[in-house]
Amino acid sequence: MDGPPPLVEARGGVALPGAARAVERALVLLLGVLMLLIVGLNVANVAGRYLLSRPVPAADEIMTFAMVWGVFLGAAVVTLRGTHLTMDLIVGLLPPVARRAADIAASLALLLVLGFVALQSLDYIEVIGSIGLTSMAAGLPMAWVHAAIPVGFGLMAVAALLRLFGRRA
Repeated sequence: MDGPPPLVEARGGVALPGAARAVERALVLLLGVLMLLIVGLNVANVAGRYLLSRPVPAADEIMTFAMVWGVFLGAAVVTLRGTHLTMDLIVGLLPPVARRAADIAASLALLLVLGFVALQSLDYIEVIGSIGLTSMAAGLPMAWVHAAIPVGFGLMAVAALLRLFGRRA
């Protein structure tokens, strides 16, 4: 046995390698930790604000940044599982060979978009990093916050490649 089954069964019957499942589990664990951080910080902020009249400094900003990272890391998990929302009514009516061709075309288009956005965001990160832009309340380098985009899109690209070239189950 190769470990526990995925939480959500991947669409398209792709058997992903064990390393991909390990990365999926690590990302899901990280997402859980981020969610606990956000909830804990929110509870502390509300308690501090309304019970002690002392809110947690920069709590809203930190929660927002953690949620941004969560969105991009979660998108990688969804891509790996093949569970993105799709409009596949017409593709579902196609014969298997044409359906596979449409899936390949969609994967290639996705890879082009992911690569383009990731490269553009790297340029932006370089600019804001060079000027030392920081967040208003927490003073965090904005390059770290914006790094969620190329990291998330890069992971999504790897996930799309794994699904594109993965073994058909």
